[in-house]
Amino acid sequence: MSNIIQFPSRLAVSPQVRQAALVDQETITRFKVGHKYTCTSACDSDCVFKFKVLKRSAKFVTLQYHNETHRRRIQLDDDWGEYCLPFGSFSMAPILRS
Repeated sequence: MSNIIQFPSRLAVSPQVRQAALVDQETITRFKVGHKYTCTSACDSDCVFKFKVLKRSAKFVTLQYHNETHRRRIQLDDDWGEYCLPFGSFSMAPILRS
């Protein structure tokens, strides 16, 4: 995975901003293959969902949940951590964070 960020040519970006972006790319918390992650239900904190990462690419992660596989898009939060919505996007959807 490359640490190079492509800025649109129409934007004038200072070297300091480019360097800050490169540093931030190195501090991203990422999903790792083989690791297990958990998240709780928004309705019931005693309900815990457990997922295992089977594979990942730059944009997608494949999760295993009760012998079912789910391929979901990886997103970045404001704290430079990866997350995904393993059951889809709805109002009370659990959020799985790396």
